[in-house]
This record gives sequence, C-alpha cells and structure tokens, in this order.
Amino acid sequence: MLLPIPIGYFVAIFLIISGVLNCMEFLDARPEDCTRADLLNGLAHEGWGIIAASCILLLIQINRQLESLRFEAARSTPAPLPQKKVKVKVKSEQKEEKEQPAPAATPPVNVPRQVYPNSPIPGGGRVPQTQPNPAPGAKLPPRAEEHEKLSYFKVD
Repeated sequence: MLLPIPIGYFVAIFLIISGVLNCMEFLDARPEDCTRADLLNGLAHEGWGIIAASCILLLIQINRQLESLRFEAARSTPAPLPQKKVKVKVKSEQKEEKEQPAPAATPPVNVPRQVYPNSPIPGGGRVPQTQPNPAPGAKLPPRAEEHEKLSYFKVD
C-alpha cells in the first residue's frame, strides 16, 4: 500500500479544491429569485467533489488502521495455554512427588461424528453431535398425556 495512499490523498485534495471552487462559482452566479431549496440543491450539485473527497479520506484511514492491525497481529504471538499440573506419587525409595501435565481430554463415548467431504476444514470437517445417541436397550422417558381440550391450533 505504498503507492495507493499518496495517490488517494492527491485525488482527495484535487476533489476538495474543485468542489470549493465550483461552489464559489455557483454562489457568484446564482439567480436573484433563488429559494433556499434551490440554493442547497445547487450547492450539493456543484460541491459533490467535497463529498467524494471525504469518502476517499475515510477509506484511506480505514486502510491504514487495518494495515496497522495486520502488522500488530503478525508481530505478536499468542500466549501459550496454561496446562493443569497433576501431582503423582512415585513408588520409589525417594517417594518424591512429580508434577506431570494433565492427560488430554478424550471425546465422549457413543458420540458419532459426521464427516462433510466438501468442507474447507482439513480432514473433512468432522463435527461432533451435541447429544450422544442413547444406548440400544435404554428406555425413553414416558411422555406427558396430551390433553384433548387444550390445543395450540384449535380454538373452541
């Protein structure tokens, strides 16, 4: 972005100067029976360069902030995640306590994973289901009895 920013400033300055000069020329040559509405419409019509220049300057500022954010993100490294320490007693003559990192969490049993082959995630985009499947012999809880008098769609 070395070249577009100075070019953008040059174009914005050119548009501001031309917009101001056009507005001054319109004010000098306005008719005597000009109403306020005609005056404002004429100034907006002749001063469109000022509006365009302000949009260009706004876009330049957004671009500069995004660049600084991108550079800051590339420079900083994420902090390592803290690992939980588990105290394990060692059966030896010394009987010291040793600190070892906690074992990695394993996925719950009975949770099938769906594989999406067109996913942009490497490995097919495996997505775990939120609830595990019930065991094959498990009974479902009984449903509450439905009342015939109360119905969502029926009005008596």
